[in-house]
Amino acid sequence: MNWLAHVFLSDPSIHEQLGNLLTDPLKGRRWEGIHSETEFGMSVHLKIDSFTDANEIFLRSCSRLGDTGRLRSVVVDLAYDHMLSYNWHHFSDESLPEFLERFYEKAVDAVEEYPEKAKGFINSIIQSNRLGRYVDLPGVGDSMSWIDRRLSSRVTARERTQNYLRKIEEEYAGLSADFMVFFPKLQDHVHSIRKRETRQA
Repeated sequence: MNWLAHVFLSDPSIHEQLGNLLTDPLKGRRWEGIHSETEFGMSVHLKIDSFTDANEIFLRSCSRLGDTGRLRSVVVDLAYDHMLSYNWHHFSDESLPEFLERFYEKAVDAVEEYPEKAKGFINSIIQSNRLGRYVDLPGVGDSMSWIDRRLSSRVTARERTQNYLRKIEEEYAGLSADFMVFFPKLQDHVHSIRKRETRQA
C-alpha cells in the first residue's frame, strides 16, 4: 500500500501515523530515542506490506498491468491510494480534507523531535499536500513523476511508473473492483495485528 493508506490504517496517534509513513523513506531505520508509537507504526507498516504483497487480489491487480515489469506493484500501490481517496466515504465518517488537515497540523509539531531526514520528508509531504493528490488520475500521474525522478537511471532505463498511467485508465474498473474487495480484508488484518499486540503488552 502507498502512503495515504498507511496513515489511514494507523491508530489516530500522530507518532504511529508518522512511523507508518516514514518506514519507506527511512528504509525502516530506527534512531536513538525513537517514540515507542513511532516504532510500532514502522512495525505495522512492514506487516501491511507483507500481507499486501502476498495477497491474491493485489497480485491480480498487478497482473492487470501486464505480465512483466518490476514497478507494477508500486503502480498498484498508487492506484489503490487513488481508489481509497475516491471511495473515502465508504471507509471514514470524516472527509478526506478534514483527515489530512488534522494529520498535517499534528505532524508539523510532532516531527520537530525527529531526525532531520524524517523532518524534511514530512515537511515536503505537507507543503505539497502529497497525500491529497491521489483523488484524480492527473494527481496520480503527478505522483508518478515524483517517484520516477527518484528512481535510479538503471531502473528508468527499463521502465517508469508514468508508463503505466494509460494502463490504469484501461483497467480502471477491474482495479477498482479489486480494491473494494481487498481493502476491507487489509483493515481486518491490521485490526488483528493490533489486538494481538495488545494481548501481548
